[in-house]
Amino acid sequence: KWDCTMKFDELKVEQLKKKLAKLDLPTAGNKVELQKRLMEEFKRLGQDIDSHDFDEKDELQMSVRTLQAAWT
Repeated sequence: KWDCTMKFDELKVEQLKKKLAKLDLPTAGNKVELQKRLMEEFKRLGQDIDSHDFDEKDELQMSVRTLQAAWT
């Protein structure tokens, strides 16, 4: 089985922007600013970004959680 998971610190700028866009967050800034924005969102959602594996399935789950949070 091919493993396509990544850790937060392995994400490149384009990947960070993609994840932020999926969460309807601003995508402007340098890598450090993008990382900070994503970390703050994970903290707001009560998730541990350091132990989180990023993959395509995860992006869908994060989008669903964001929508659920918006409706509650």
